[in-house]
Amino acid sequence: MDMAELWLNRALARDGSGLRRLHVEGAGDMFEVRLDTAWRGFHTHVRVRLTELRLHRRFVGCRVAAVSGPMGIRLPVSVVGRVARELGRGHLRFYPDDGIVILDLREVLPEGFDLRVRGVVCRDRRLSLELGGGSWSPAATGPAELRTGS
Repeated sequence: MDMAELWLNRALARDGSGLRRLHVEGAGDMFEVRLDTAWRGFHTHVRVRLTELRLHRRFVGCRVAAVSGPMGIRLPVSVVGRVARELGRGHLRFYPDDGIVILDLREVLPEGFDLRVRGVVCRDRRLSLELGGGSWSPAATGPAELRTGS
């Protein structure tokens, strides 16, 4: 998880979104994301406990189990929706009825990419993914007659 954190923290530093630092921990099939943030002049950290990580096509999704703020105070899960709208820059969506967060990776993963995650286990700062079936069908880039099958 160290390399993923490093990459994400560098991206956060460039985008000016107010998110300062991200740290990921986990145990078993649950993982926790800690965000250090500056929002409207207020510096704080938020912890979000996530379960049921899934990767489908070029989207990553998971269920929000709990959200807590400063001093461990439980926050409503709707906080995730507000953060997604204000800081997600269109890449992060929250579905409050199901408590599901979806991250759009279409800018990062190639078109035609599809991979299933069958299981996730966090242990000793390592995130292990049990992968299922997958495929990659790159888009045709040749002459128009080849793309249409003529």
